[in-house]
Amino acid sequence: MLNRFRPLGAALALGLTLSGCAPVAPVSDAGANPPPEASTAVAQQPTPTPALATFTATVEVPTPTPMLATPTPQPVTGEPLVIAGEYLLRPEATPEALAPVGDPPGLYGVVAAPDGSALAYAAMQAGRLQLWLRDLRSGTATPMPADAGDAFARAAFAPDGSALAYTLIGQERWQLLIYDRAGDAARAVAEGPLQVSAETLPMPLVPIAWTPRGLLVEQILYATDALPRGLALLDPTTGEVQTLRAGEHIQAVPSSDGAHAALVVGQLPPGGQPVAAIARYDLDNGTERELLPQQQAMIPALAWSPDGARLAYAAAPGYQSSESVLGVLDTDGANLRTLELARAAAGYRFLDLAWADPATLLVLVGDTTGQIELRRLDLERFEAGAFNSVATWSLPAPPQQSPRIVYVPR
Repeated sequence: MLNRFRPLGAALALGLTLSGCAPVAPVSDAGANPPPEASTAVAQQPTPTPALATFTATVEVPTPTPMLATPTPQPVTGEPLVIAGEYLLRPEATPEALAPVGDPPGLYGVVAAPDGSALAYAAMQAGRLQLWLRDLRSGTATPMPADAGDAFARAAFAPDGSALAYTLIGQERWQLLIYDRAGDAARAVAEGPLQVSAETLPMPLVPIAWTPRGLLVEQILYATDALPRGLALLDPTTGEVQTLRAGEHIQAVPSSDGAHAALVVGQLPPGGQPVAAIARYDLDNGTERELLPQQQAMIPALAWSPDGARLAYAAAPGYQSSESVLGVLDTDGANLRTLELARAAAGYRFLDLAWADPATLLVLVGDTTGQIELRRLDLERFEAGAFNSVATWSLPAPPQQSPRIVYVPR
């Protein structure tokens, strides 16, 4: 999922994919029913948790082993890639069913390599999740060596695509692993228990994104409605964790240079009204600046422009609302522009957004019949009539998992 991992219960109610999350399927567990793709939101009340001081109190760092060096992959696609359920969508091509689709059908945590050469995802196999790596050159899917256990919490490719970070959650322990594509081997760089004790709570580390400064991670209180907590940088070689921010957030998206993170902060109360604001967090000095004031809203999508000068977001007034607003603002909070998508995309609901280039947005919309459309919006004409269609796809049925853009060529 984006990319993007966000609280899932509210996302499902809104009918949106939140930065990498996917609808969940039941998995048997003694006394609980955790989702296969780990989320901070399920149908239960939030569990009170203490403020996060550091990550190191509940994180075990295994003895490091060196990663194998690999050459930087060359780009293999010059077109955006969209995932809709078990289908891969490309412009000017018919929907391509990805296999294996799992039993029950569903792909979880789909992410694309930065060069568009491969997809990584999880699928149910014989009652457990299995991780797969699909080569988009050949179309072949290869199972990764580590079984995904009972739940899977997001994945992130290294900037050169040579490695994949992901978190697996089992009955008793969680592990954050690094998979080396050239060596076809995975190693744990952080792990910890899932049992509640007098000293610790089960708060796995999960990757947000792999940045030039290291792997940006957060903690989740597994199988609860609690929001993600803390931001930290994890060294993918040594497993060393540098704590950056201790508070809760709804979503965190790093800039391409890894110097800042855009945060969605607020509350997603079960049965109540969501409130959200957008802030910019400086990973070097820890300063935080509000860019968009707190308001009653869900913010299901947030993305940096490739040059780091702007942020684009989508907002809706409530969990069930289909009336989304698209917004763009400078990263100092200036020059805010908004557009009501209900008028700009009549008959369609918002699904996802991404940047085609520093001056152009890609907006994914769809309807209830399985019709999906990718549109371009030039920021020089930020108005309803400025949308241009990039591609339209018709699926046999509406996908159970909300479609999202997983790759845009740079």
